[in-house]
Amino acid sequence: MSQTALARRGRRRSMNNSKEIDDVLLAIDDLLQSLIIKTASERSQWANILFDSVRTIQSDSTFTATDSKTGNKVLYA
Repeated sequence: MSQTALARRGRRRSMNNSKEIDDVLLAIDDLLQSLIIKTASERSQWANILFDSVRTIQSDSTFTATDSKTGNKVLYA
């Protein structure tokens, strides 16, 4: 797990220790690792933006995010 994912561990625990949250955070971390981002600070900034976009996680393994271009809510299953 990257430093970015480890840094978010406290925030994850404060929300809930659910599998859905872990899955979303790991997917965000994988995405960040695949991007060419040179510094840990930049990765952390992007992680915060992405994490805030998926903060509404529902018990049925779906979550909503806000499309940054349109502002529309998007439901993922």
